[in-house]
Amino acid sequence: MQKKQEKQFEKLLNSKIETQKEMQMKIDSLKAEMHTSSTEMLNMQNAFNQQVNMLEEEVQKLNSSLERVLEDNRKLELSVSQYENKLKKCNSIIKRQEEELNTVKEDDKKTESQIETDVMKPKVSSIASQTSVEFRNEESEKRKELNCAGNLICGRITKLCLLLHVTSYKAVYT
Repeated sequence: MQKKQEKQFEKLLNSKIETQKEMQMKIDSLKAEMHTSSTEMLNMQNAFNQQVNMLEEEVQKLNSSLERVLEDNRKLELSVSQYENKLKKCNSIIKRQEEELNTVKEDDKKTESQIETDVMKPKVSSIASQTSVEFRNEESEKRKELNCAGNLICGRITKLCLLLHVTSYKAVYT
């Protein structure tokens, strides 16, 4: 009976050992799977971190580019403002010249009517008429010069505005 019990005990022991081996194999298999999953997760996290770093670098480049564009825009706005001030001055000069020209024209009309009524002084009428024409020619030349200067300034302002627009467009779409 004791032998029978020993055999049963041995069977039970072998069964337990076999079960323990199976359990150990399952544990080893799970450990291997966990290690593989852990390695894969680390690799994925490293790849993700690399992408984040690349995106951060790109954002920094874009920010520095945007800062340069904004600085260029500030300079252009200042330049446009300066040209606008010059244009205002030119316009006020043109207006003053027009007023002076109108005054001279009125004076010329008065002088001409007075000369026409004065029959006794035909030479004076001729000289006054010639002087008036010369003065008008001079005023016309001055006016042309001022108009050219005004047009030049307007052209430069337009050019600066276009440059400002293109720079803003580049900043938005690059």
